Amino acid sequence: MLNGAKVNPKDAAAYDRRGYLRLNSYDRNGAVKDYEAGLAIAPDDLGCNFALGCEMLRSGHFAEAISKFDVVARLRPSTYIYYLRGRCKMKLLRWSEAITDCNAALALDNSDAFSYFLRAECKTQLGDTLGTVSDYLIGTSKDPSLGAMHLSSCLKRIWSRFTSSIHNFHQASGSDILSHEIISTFAHSHSYSNILFLLCEANCQRIQSKSREY
Repeated sequence: MLNGAKVNPKDAAAYDRRGYLRLNSYDRNGAVKDYEAGLAIAPDDLGCNFALGCEMLRSGHFAEAISKFDVVARLRPSTYIYYLRGRCKMKLLRWSEAITDCNAALALDNSDAFSYFLRAECKTQLGDTLGTVSDYLIGTSKDPSLGAMHLSSCLKRIWSRFTSSIHNFHQASGSDILSHEIISTFAHSHSYSNILFLLCEANCQRIQSKSREY
């Protein structure tokens, strides 16, 4: 019955509605065809661009999703659309561009925990360990339950970079007292504010030790 449903061939919104119904009937291919038909009529149709972008993201076609989200962001910018586009860019290893979208999302709503965690992930890939921990802490303060879900993956992502940074600090300072304290706190404590404080302290001491060389 649904497949035989007729739509006005000049009405993009009608294709959008039928595409939604097909998605709810688990006919994703049919839904994509409807969204594409709607965009053939009205390339700037908000509903079809958003729905097709979400389907492209779900199926791993990230570049195509970005092109659809670009239209939505231009017509109706929102925290969610910037987050979704940033997620696509992250999947394409476009870390800096993804961070830019996270910044745009948080400029509209600085309580969006998802954008903090996405930005933290991108900062990890760029080697910004302090930025990673800072965003993770802020995101967790906005949504503790979501923070708990991200805990394990976040710590694993930054651990190798973190230990490497501590090793570099040890080499520069000639002292391993603070580095042992940081690693012990990181490995055995859930006091993330202490971790951030110790990381900042390590960074300051590294800078001071470098300045003494000149």
